[in-house]
Amino acid sequence: MTKDELKKQYNLTEEQFLGTQELGGSLDLSSLISIPEGFNPTVVGDLNLKSLTSIPKGFNPKVAGNLFLSNLTSIPKGFNPKVAGNLFLSNLTSIPKGFNPTVGGTLYLRNLTSIPKGFNPIVGGDLDLNNLTSIPNKGFNPIVGGFLNLYRLTSIPEGFNPIVGGSLYLENLTSIPKGFNPIVGRDLHLNSLISIPKGFNPIVGRDLHLRNLIINISK
Repeated sequence: MTKDELKKQYNLTEEQFLGTQELGGSLDLSSLISIPEGFNPTVVGDLNLKSLTSIPKGFNPKVAGNLFLSNLTSIPKGFNPKVAGNLFLSNLTSIPKGFNPTVGGTLYLRNLTSIPKGFNPIVGGDLDLNNLTSIPNKGFNPIVGGFLNLYRLTSIPEGFNPIVGGSLYLENLTSIPKGFNPIVGRDLHLNSLISIPKGFNPIVGRDLHLRNLIINISK
């Protein structure tokens, strides 16, 4: 779809197309399979682009609600939207270096198998990285207001100590490095651990899950 076709079909002004004027409410573009270069809306509600499989370079909308991009399989370098709600990127299998969006709600990246060095998003809700099998040796310490899902990781490097407001899921770890002491607001799931190093003393708001044993920290 061309710029003029998009503006005409969705009754957008030039300023709304460029993002210099806010769009009140939500913008449903779920039927679009492509968007023209230069389109960067500022949306008060949700922005639904769930049928897109790719986005042009320079696309960085500001969205007060949720941003639906659940069919994207790749994103260009420089893509760093500001989203107050949830950001759905469930089909991405890789992300470029420098991708660090600011997300007020949940960031869905559940099909990623690896992340580049320097990836440290600020996420107010949950960070879903369910399919990650490895993380960089240094530098990955996200700040997550909700849950951090790293279910399939089998190892973590020294220095990994995220700050998690909700629960931290590390269900497939069999060992942890010395110095691993995350700050977790709710539960810390380490059910596959077979040993713990000396000095392991995480700060856990609720329960510490070690195999079949549940230790209630709050009592």
